[in-house]
Amino acid sequence: MREHVGLIAIIVAVAAVTVAIAVGSRTGDAVEQAPRHASRGDETSIVMGDVAVARLRCDVLERSLAADPDDPEVKLELADSYVTAEQYRKAARIYTELLDDDALGPVAHVRLALVRYRQGRRREALTALETAVKRWPELQEAHYQLAVVAFAHQDLARAVAEWGRAAELDPNSELGRSAAQFVTLLAEDEAPATPTPAPTP
Repeated sequence: MREHVGLIAIIVAVAAVTVAIAVGSRTGDAVEQAPRHASRGDETSIVMGDVAVARLRCDVLERSLAADPDDPEVKLELADSYVTAEQYRKAARIYTELLDDDALGPVAHVRLALVRYRQGRRREALTALETAVKRWPELQEAHYQLAVVAFAHQDLARAVAEWGRAAELDPNSELGRSAAQFVTLLAEDEAPATPTPAPTP
């Protein structure tokens, strides 16, 4: 893969949005992956990042689920929080439980694939996402995440096609706007260079 500025920008952007969007993290949470320092005058304090906040959120959701163990929405939210908290085995267990749920099964399938990807099982993740777009062709998240994994495998044509499809399915959603941006960045990177005029004799 050629190392162009546009592709580097895409790689950075994919890394940032995959965590935020893929598992449905809440915009109200902190935006960093690790604790950071915040300064105010001469005082410096530690501000918790996504991982620490997610772990606290997991505690709250675990108690909610204990009170109502059959609530699929709470299960999904807890699994998503486990992913952000980097507790992938726990997340995978819950996503697997949700696969047979009529409403949430498709989303659980996609997010389980992303957990597998984070665990280093890239081929398994790719296969699962390919299955998802065939079974649920209207599921925007499936196309978006297949594009992310295809891009990681340096299959740029497929990444563009899947991001393009994700953008078409709902151009006004956060995923749709993000997908459209990636398509534009890749198109700009692949555009031929402007010819240099021949020197005047």
